[in-house]
Amino acid sequence: MGVATNAQTFRGAINGTVTDPSGSSVPNAQVKATEVATGIDHATVTTSDGGFAFQDIPLGQYKVTVTAPGFPPYTVDKVEVSAGTIYTLNVKLTFTVDNHDSGSLSCRDNAGHNHGNSEYDYHF
Repeated sequence: MGVATNAQTFRGAINGTVTDPSGSSVPNAQVKATEVATGIDHATVTTSDGGFAFQDIPLGQYKVTVTAPGFPPYTVDKVEVSAGTIYTLNVKLTFTVDNHDSGSLSCRDNAGHNHGNSEYDYHF
């Protein structure tokens, strides 16, 4: 005599890709999914094609943060993980300039002669 059981899952998943403004993949980006209720972090790194996956994670709301060199952090709040489902989160990173300033730079040669001011820009 066999016993019939109904399989239930109390886990879900978050999958997606990370791209730059041109649509190219961003490999080795850090992706963190934080369970809102517990504060527990799940972390992964994007693959060479920009893909990432959090498989078999507890149900609930997550805050997902993506960081990659040359880009500001990207955060998505209220990512809902439901039983037996996959939440697809495709992230397109953008470039931003946080601060712009310009000024002048005085140049001297090795003999100490002043060659006046040169304009320059720098960005943070």
